[in-house]
Amino acid sequence: MKSQFENWREQNFTTAQLSNWSYSGDTGDPANDGTPNLIKYALGLNPNKPAASGMPVLGQVALNGKTYLTLTFTEQPALTDITYTVQVSSDLQNWQSGSLYTVRTDNGTTNTAVFRDLTAIGDAPRHFMRLSIARP
Repeated sequence: MKSQFENWREQNFTTAQLSNWSYSGDTGDPANDGTPNLIKYALGLNPNKPAASGMPVLGQVALNGKTYLTLTFTEQPALTDITYTVQVSSDLQNWQSGSLYTVRTDNGTTNTAVFRDLTAIGDAPRHFMRLSIARP
């Protein structure tokens, strides 16, 4: 039985392209926009076109007199072969995830996921957020 990712590859690439894993595999970037296929798969984007929209969006929200970073992206709940992990870092080297670092703030009734950093802007010299996408 083929994985969902394999089915997606077959829908988006020719037979010749499928035989070249560096082109049509997880890290391939046929659109040359710096966004690998696995990310486009997880976000429901076309791998052959530059990602002009649909990428995760960094924002800010005010809460109890403080401002926090947010990360918003579109989940594909039908995909069972990937995991979405929102991560935070103060140095771009060491990344943390989980309920001690972020909280999901949307109500979960749509595919739009919104995560908030639990460290307020100003409570740390620097803070960053990113979306990590993995396939087992």
